[in-house]
Amino acid sequence: MKTSSVLLLVLGVYCRKRLDRFSNFQSVARSWQFDIDALKKSSNWIVSIGWLKGTLLSQKQPSFSACLFFSLTFFCCLYTSCKPNSETVPDLRTCKIVKETYKTANIPKSSQQLVEAINIDGKLFEVSLNTTRIYSYNDAGQLIKEEFSQWDKGYGSAVYLYKNNRIVITKTFHDGNSNKVSTTTDTLDLNAQGLAKKQSGNPVTYDENGFKKYLGTPPFEFYAIKKGNTEQIIYPNWTGEGGTFTIQHAYDTTKLSIPSNKPFLGIFSKNLLTESTNIMQGSSHYVDGPNYHISYKYSFDKYNRISRRVALGKRLHPLWDLELDRGGIGVTNFEYQCE
Repeated sequence: MKTSSVLLLVLGVYCRKRLDRFSNFQSVARSWQFDIDALKKSSNWIVSIGWLKGTLLSQKQPSFSACLFFSLTFFCCLYTSCKPNSETVPDLRTCKIVKETYKTANIPKSSQQLVEAINIDGKLFEVSLNTTRIYSYNDAGQLIKEEFSQWDKGYGSAVYLYKNNRIVITKTFHDGNSNKVSTTTDTLDLNAQGLAKKQSGNPVTYDENGFKKYLGTPPFEFYAIKKGNTEQIIYPNWTGEGGTFTIQHAYDTTKLSIPSNKPFLGIFSKNLLTESTNIMQGSSHYVDGPNYHISYKYSFDKYNRISRRVALGKRLHPLWDLELDRGGIGVTNFEYQCE
């Protein structure tokens, strides 16, 4: 058998063994648009051709055209193994959140809950399912139904009916402890921007971009002040504690926020929230200054949509006893549907 035939045979066997070793990295291969199985077939072809070449040509000197043909065989097979990704890329402008799963610290631990261990900056947290929400939309992209379940409280739904510049919201809740069923109805009147005129019974003022500015009437329940990549939401007369309560948000202005499926409630910013600090001033219970801090971390899917948000809370003063997320950690996963 000629030297070139031996080399071709060895190359095919080597490729086959390497591909067997790395076949468990199929997802990596897909990201590069390679098909492992097709490559294996290619290496098998190389082995077969190498053997055939050695058998047929062992008695004579191979021609230049034969050498060229067999030398290019591997590259031709490799090329045919590279398949273009035929997946249709969705129109990201039409994407809606269809499911949210919210997890918090596994407190108290329950044998009925599936515990997930997540590593954040070298620190291990155990979280378990708290709430699941499923959203449905009409052909116009408006939210028409929200179904939710809370593992320790019960389950329910909210149905949204749009009519004559108003939204009628009917909420039903099945109490998991008492087995009682309650139903409430609320009506939101919309302004010319399509935003709710009132929230929590108080009038809301928005700017020309639909961002919230004020809630209530002077001295206001809260008002918002934007400055650079930060924003302060100030509650001048915080109920129950007195003094001024300020939530200071910081944003990544290079990234967009998670899309809202309730745009009629307005938003504070179109940018991605990165941290939030609770600041007290003149309270009868809490110290002046920052009392609590939350940092937000995100994961993105292959279309650069936010697939997971992790909120990490930290007390900055021992007297602070309010947490946005149980155990100081909240993990929310997002699933999307696009047209």
